[in-house]
Amino acid sequence: MPLRAFLKIISTVLSLKYVVRDGHFGNFPSAWIVRQDNLHLLSKLRSATALYPVFEGEFCGTGRPTKYGDKIDVHKMNEKYLDTSIKNNLRTDIYQAPLLNKEFNFFNMPGAPLRLRLSIPSVFYRLNGGG
Repeated sequence: MPLRAFLKIISTVLSLKYVVRDGHFGNFPSAWIVRQDNLHLLSKLRSATALYPVFEGEFCGTGRPTKYGDKIDVHKMNEKYLDTSIKNNLRTDIYQAPLLNKEFNFFNMPGAPLRLRLSIPSVFYRLNGGG
């Protein structure tokens, strides 16, 4: 069933903000369809997806302002994106950051451009020598 037909049926009962799809749909065409209906897509991205932070340097004064920072290596994330929590002797490390992707460019859509929030949960482990 196409997404619009499904939304028309479900909107009589529920008000939706998010569409959750598997990793196969974490791409530009799927995100474009979802954004046309003013929804947000929650999906796993491919591991090879190129992600960039917003450029934080100064404008040099000529040409178009730089939009993208240096490409993120998800295996070596900066600690400024790290959020650590400890509950019941379990430590969870989650890296979360507003990131851009050059393929997910929604500047022709109403509202702000797409910002990806990347959460990378670490392996859970017991503290204090527990295994």
